[in-house]
Amino acid sequence: MKKITCLLLLIQSGFIMAQTKTVVTQFGEKLTISPYANNGLTANNGYIQLGGPLTKSSVLTTTSSYTLAIQGLQTGDTSDNVLVTDANGVLKYVSRASFGGGADNLGNHIATKDLEMSTFSILNIKNAYVKNEAQFADRVTSNTNYFGIYKNNGFFGIWNNLKNANALTIDETTNKTTLTSAQIAKGTDGAAPVPGSIATAADATGNIIWTLPTVAPGVVTPRLVGFAKVNTTRTSGLKVFFDTNVLNPENAFTGDLTNGTTYNIKKAGLHQIFVNLTVATPTADWYLRIKKNGTPIAAIDATKAAGASAVVFAIDDFAAGDKITVDMGGNATGYTSSLTRIAVFRFDQAN
Repeated sequence: MKKITCLLLLIQSGFIMAQTKTVVTQFGEKLTISPYANNGLTANNGYIQLGGPLTKSSVLTTTSSYTLAIQGLQTGDTSDNVLVTDANGVLKYVSRASFGGGADNLGNHIATKDLEMSTFSILNIKNAYVKNEAQFADRVTSNTNYFGIYKNNGFFGIWNNLKNANALTIDETTNKTTLTSAQIAKGTDGAAPVPGSIATAADATGNIIWTLPTVAPGVVTPRLVGFAKVNTTRTSGLKVFFDTNVLNPENAFTGDLTNGTTYNIKKAGLHQIFVNLTVATPTADWYLRIKKNGTPIAAIDATKAAGASAVVFAIDDFAAGDKITVDMGGNATGYTSSLTRIAVFRFDQAN
């Protein structure tokens, strides 16, 4: 009986190679055998093999404990496509060229982390758009201070981390540049400055050169144009008489014992008059006045003091022909020749 059953099974198995059949095992169980395959499987000579077209959407699930590995893959090259998944986990491929080329090409994407270049360079930048600050570190790594370039509320600044202040600031509204400190080592002519030099424009384009004040064109400097001292002691007030033979660069001093000394302005401009006078035994309050065409422009009142001295100076604009006089009055017996001087300066503009 067993031999007959086995023979029947062998005969039946020959038929199920070609078509789906249902057989009954010796235990009475029904078994359906199909020689067909689809959805990624292929029937080949009685075998079910991996490979073939999918006929419906399929999901292969792996876990951290049960992973999937494919071994023996061929080595690809830069022209191959790249396998990716979409948001639903569906496998797709894209051209490698769509990533922008080289292995380090960032392409067009939005970063979510800082980019560490590991001392490598970024070359051939067309435009760099900095939204906060660009910081420049020292080449000497032990120096951790930096300079920063930034723009805040309309002001462009170069920040000095060590000084905790801007070294330079530009106002976008006025276009004015403010420097905390500046040093010009040489002018455009290559000459270095000496103490007291003035930076001046060498031409209409704004080239700067260093020149001394005495020769700097357009710079106003004081020039001594008249100097005299008392040649005798006066025992009464009135005007002050000076000896015009001491120093008189422009021959502008005139006067006599009655009218005192007069300085005649030779050239219009800003003048300074400096008077130092020693009073001879005043008995009460006295005064000293500098007059322009008879009108006081500077004066001093002094209390009674034996051997009192006074210093008075005035700065005023004068026209050619104006007259400067000095007089004193009050309760004084006059002035002594000792330490009594008058000096006149004119502020000339150098050519």
